Amino acid sequence: MEKLGIDIRLLSFQVFNFLVIILLLNKLVFQPLSKKMEERKKLIEKGLDKEIEADKKLAEIETEKNKMIDATKKDIDEMMVEAAKKAENFRNELLENTRKESDDLIKRTKEQLAGEKEEMLSKAKEDMVDLTIEAVKTVLGHSESDAVKETLNKKAIEKLWQTDKTQS
Repeated sequence: MEKLGIDIRLLSFQVFNFLVIILLLNKLVFQPLSKKMEERKKLIEKGLDKEIEADKKLAEIETEKNKMIDATKKDIDEMMVEAAKKAENFRNELLENTRKESDDLIKRTKEQLAGEKEEMLSKAKEDMVDLTIEAVKTVLGHSESDAVKETLNKKAIEKLWQTDKTQS
């Protein structure tokens, strides 16, 4: 090989140095780099697994949320229907109570008016009797006796009462 210009010692020294450099690079660079790459790969895989798991949990939570929203809507609808029924019942009770109160007021007013009418008629009768007596006294005044006057008064009063009864 000397004819080719290759020194065997130098070649063997360079091969030895090359092997030493490869061993050093392998020990100091390639193995730690490979280890870091493997750790990074595992970390990425773990992250992907967690992402898939998180997506599943998110889907479950979303489903649960939708169920809860639907249930809440249903509850709200039921409450609204119940509130509408209660409001309608309250309105009906209020109307019924108002009708009863107005009927009672009308009844009391009619009774009061009937009582006042009776009182007024009674007062009017008394006044008519008094006026009749006065008229008879004035007409008969001096010529008739007290017994005749009293008889005439009684007849006039009876006639007034009979007329009043037929009018009632």
